[in-house]
Amino acid sequence: MGYMFRSGGAACDGAFRFRPMAANSAGKTVGLIENTEFMFDAYRRWQVVTWIIIGNAAVHLIKVVLLALDAPGPLVELVLSPHGMASGHVWQLLTYMWLHGDAWHLLFNMAGLHFLGRPVEERLGTARFLWLYLMGGFVGGVLWWLANLRGEGFVLGASGAVLAVVMAFAVLYPRAPLVLFPIPIQVQARWLAVFYVVFSAVLALEQGGRIAHAAHLGGLIVGFVYIRALGIAREPMFWWRGFGWPRFARPRREEGVVPPRTEWGPATSDEVDAILDKISEHGFQSLTPREKEVLERASGRK
Repeated sequence: MGYMFRSGGAACDGAFRFRPMAANSAGKTVGLIENTEFMFDAYRRWQVVTWIIIGNAAVHLIKVVLLALDAPGPLVELVLSPHGMASGHVWQLLTYMWLHGDAWHLLFNMAGLHFLGRPVEERLGTARFLWLYLMGGFVGGVLWWLANLRGEGFVLGASGAVLAVVMAFAVLYPRAPLVLFPIPIQVQARWLAVFYVVFSAVLALEQGGRIAHAAHLGGLIVGFVYIRALGIAREPMFWWRGFGWPRFARPRREEGVVPPRTEWGPATSDEVDAILDKISEHGFQSLTPREKEVLERASGRK
C-alpha cells in the first residue's frame, strides 16, 4: 500500500518527475523535482499513532534478531526490573514500553492503539496525545515497580500506554459502540473501561500470573485523569454529572445531524448534543468536516 500524491489534478505514485527549466549561465539545464511539497504533506498527514506503531514494530524486530544471535545483553538494560531500578537504570520506565514478549503481544497492543488511538489523537492533537501515551506507560511502570520492589522478575510491553488511550477514548466517547475481538460482542466504550479497571485492580491485588496488572491500572488512571484535567469531555460517562440529578435523554433531531447555520459562532449545547448522539450511533468517523469543526470549537481548541 502506498500514498498517492497529486499536483494540478494529476496523480503520481511517488516517482518524482524532473521538469527542465531554462539553461543557466554554464549552459546546463536546471531541473526541479516536482511534487516535493506533497511528499512532506504526506509525512505530516501520518499521525503520531502511525509512528508509534512503526517504532514498536522496529524495536520488536531488533529484539528478535538479538535473541536469534544469542545476544540478549542490550535487552536486559531496556526491560523494567526491580534490579535495574535499584541499579539506577531509571530509563527503564520509558524503554520497557517499546518491547514486547512475542508477536501476538505486539499485535494486540498495536491493534488497540490503531483503532482507538486515531480518534483520540484527532481530538487531542499530536503533542497532547503523545504525552498521554508516554505518561500512561510511565505511570504504569512506576506502579508495577512499587508493587514488585522485592521481586525478581521484569515487565515489558506497551499495555499500560495503550490502556491510557483506551480509557481516554471511553471518557471522550463513552457511548461509542466497540466490537470485541476475537469474540464478536458489541459493547459501549464506557463499559469496556469499567471492565478493564475492575479486572486490573482485582488481579493487581492478587499479584498472580505473568501479566503486569498494576501497569495496566496505572495506564487506565492516567487516561481518565488526563482527559478530565483537560476539560474536553463533553458527555458524562454515566447518567450522572457530578452529584446532580440524572440527565434524561433529549428528543433527537432527524438523523442526529447539526442544523445548518448561516455563519460561524460559538457552538450551542444542542449542536454538540446532536453530534455526540451521532458519534454514539455511528462512530467518530461518520462525522463530516463541518461537524468536527463544531466539536473543536466547543472544546475551545479554536
